[in-house]
Amino acid sequence: MFKISDSPPPATLAQMADVLMWPLLVLRTDGTLLHANRAARRLLNARRLLTLRPDRRLGLLPEALQPAFDAALVSAAQGLTAVLNWPPSDGTLSSVGSLSPLGDHRSTPPGSAALLLALAAPEHPDAQVQAYARLHRLSPAETRVLQRLALGDSGTEAAQALGVSASTVRSQVISLRRKTGQASVIKLLRALARMPPVNPQTPPGVQGE
Repeated sequence: MFKISDSPPPATLAQMADVLMWPLLVLRTDGTLLHANRAARRLLNARRLLTLRPDRRLGLLPEALQPAFDAALVSAAQGLTAVLNWPPSDGTLSSVGSLSPLGDHRSTPPGSAALLLALAAPEHPDAQVQAYARLHRLSPAETRVLQRLALGDSGTEAAQALGVSASTVRSQVISLRRKTGQASVIKLLRALARMPPVNPQTPPGVQGE
């Protein structure tokens, strides 16, 4: 147990961050990457939203967003929190990130202050659905239906998008409600929205890939 006055060791903090579905990155004020949690490493490997240059400096994708990120680095180095926005593209959801100073930037030598980049979006747009599906042991077909419902599709629209009959979707919705214990689709989606940003399949102590 940690006392309130104690700070968890760095290894413990890294393990705690790895459990989150939300990407978290610790940077220097020049954009050099110091640490990335599991979700952020996956984003970097997939070159989605973020990229890592040969000198280990972080870059934003698409490259047109890089000037906004450079300005955010300057603001965060001065002790301010900056907000970054990724517009939706290729059918994905929009994403928002915040870049904030860690600790008191005034007492830190120039160039060595640490910043926290936190993305308010899972590593994949449907990561929340996938975590919910694993938790309730949904089948792949049921998970696909849930993904369409989460996007706002009606049963008919979900059937068209998935290339199945409306009766098949109705059967899968009944199974979804039974497995999750939800009385209606509305309550099912509300339960999905309340899912904590934690990946239930992340093994404890995972440090890298």
